[in-house]
Parts: sequence; C-alpha cells; structure tokens
Amino acid sequence: MDARGWFRRRSPIQLLVGAATLALLGGALGWLGTARRVTLLVNGRPQEIFTHAASVSGALQSAGFTLAPEDFVQPGSGSPLRGVDRIIYRPAVLVSVQSPEGIQTVVSAALAPADILAAAGVRTYPADRLWADGVPVADPSLALDRTPSRLRLARGRTLPLSIQGGTVLLASSASTLGEALLEAGYQLRQGDAVAPGLDAAFLELASADYRPARPIRIGVDGTTIVARVAGPTVGEALTQAGVPLAGLDRSEPGAAELLP
Repeated sequence: MDARGWFRRRSPIQLLVGAATLALLGGALGWLGTARRVTLLVNGRPQEIFTHAASVSGALQSAGFTLAPEDFVQPGSGSPLRGVDRIIYRPAVLVSVQSPEGIQTVVSAALAPADILAAAGVRTYPADRLWADGVPVADPSLALDRTPSRLRLARGRTLPLSIQGGTVLLASSASTLGEALLEAGYQLRQGDAVAPGLDAAFLELASADYRPARPIRIGVDGTTIVARVAGPTVGEALTQAGVPLAGLDRSEPGAAELLP
C-alpha cells in the first residue's frame, strides 16, 4: 500500500490526532535533548541532576532545594548555569554559640569556627579555648568537616612564668597551672619544681615558677645514685634525691653552692 492510499483511508480527525502526537513526541525528545547534566555536592555528598534551568539557583530549585540567604553556594546562586558542571551547596544550620558574654544562636553554613564567631559578633584572643560540638579546636581559622551545631568559648589570660632564670608569658584558659604548662608544650616530668603547684587555679594566680628537673649522678659511700632534681643548690638537689645532709655530713661541692 502506498502512502497516498494510506492517507486516503484515514479520516481528517485521525490525521489531526496523528500529527499532534508526532508534534508532542518531537517536542518531548527535543526537551530531553536540551537538559544539562550537573553534579550537585550537598554537604560533600555528590548527586547527578538534569535541568533546563538557566542559573545555579534555578538548578538547585529544580532539584528540590529552597535557598536561604545564609546558604553556601558555589558558584554563586545568581551565576549562569552555562559552562557549570558542578555546584557545591551547604544549607545553613542553627549554631549555638556559648561565650562568657552569654549564649546566642546564629544561622550559618561556614566551616571555620572563626567565621561563625565573627557572625555572632564574638571576638577571640590567643589565650582563648574553643570547642566545636564538644571537641577542642586548635585553630579556629581552619575549616571543619561540617558546620558545627555548638560552639563553646572560654576566655584565657596571660601569666608571668619564671623559668631557667628568665620570664615568659604563659597564655591559657586552663583550669590549673599544670594544664596550662602542658598546653604550652612543657613536658612535665618527675622531679620538676612547679610553684605554687600543678593543681593551683590558673585564673587566680599572679605569677608562677617552673624549674625543669635535670639528671645528676651522686656518689654516696661508694655507690652512685642517679636522680632528676630541680633544686638550684647542691643541698636542695641532695634533699630532692632522697639523700639530705644531716649532722656532720659533708658534700663536695658544698651544700650552699650552685648545682654544677
């Protein structure tokens, strides 16, 4: 059967329905052919989307996301989608910020705690201590794996610390002097002299003294004792080593001389 015969056997309505069907099918195929494929990273998790949107915000909305002003979008939400094959999106969350000034909440998508504190109007100082979701933060300017839901800030202070004949400033917000020394990198060992004591309340001190112990060898009645002492004089070193002078005991160098 030729094409003319086929058309002559069809009614005008059938021909119109057929033409409309072909037009719809062609339009659908054309619409699908113009869809763009974009990789969408939501909180670091990738997903593929197909969109006809002209902008980044349109692509996100077509994927079912409602943008908020505090959300993080890269490229920017108003950027054209042309030439974009990947979109990074982090929805903002409610962050509780606890500081000596009080407790407040901010909406943020930032990963660096310093940025969240800045948004809350909270200033930080070198001696301060910070926790993000209960985990200590060493450097607030570095990005975390995700936006925390809680930040807690403790104010610190600086304390004059006498050590090995000099004075340094010990900055910390630790509760005790021992914790402050450890945080500052001092390796406390047996025999070290710490005044007023490792358990002293750091924030209540006016000054402190730290004398690291050093190893010495002591000859006592033909035997040799090895000890770690922090006393500046021979007499104090012998006392710390457990062999104090008594009665007519003598030492070389003398008890009042500085430890060689």
